[in-house]
Amino acid sequence: MFEKIIVAIDGSPVSFRALDVGMELALKFDSSIELVSITNTNNIPVTVGMSYMPMVNDLEGMTKKHLKTAEQQLKNQEIQYNVICEKGDPRGLIASEVPKCTKSDLIVLGKTGKHAIEKFLIGSVARHVVEKAEIPVMLVD
Repeated sequence: MFEKIIVAIDGSPVSFRALDVGMELALKFDSSIELVSITNTNNIPVTVGMSYMPMVNDLEGMTKKHLKTAEQQLKNQEIQYNVICEKGDPRGLIASEVPKCTKSDLIVLGKTGKHAIEKFLIGSVARHVVEKAEIPVMLVD
């Protein structure tokens, strides 16, 4: 039914529950997983004469740390997987770009993520993905 499943990780507990669900589906349908984590660089302010690279590097380091934790869970299973670590807007990348590039059939992600305050300011990643994705989306609570 599903050949490739995108699982989005942001380091929140619900994103790791999404990984558990994605692994369960992958085992059931003999699918592979596209493990995706995006360093959100869209909300970093741009100021002339000021470098935000240390902040970007810290965010990128946290993203890689979360991916390593998730990858360790996948290594303990007999599931083929690929790791995708990008910088940019998580909403657009998870909803459109990653599914197109990987030819995936399903996106699994947490209903709420790490950045609960952002839901009030810019809208949640989950809501955007549900509205814009052209493949099925499964939200995990």
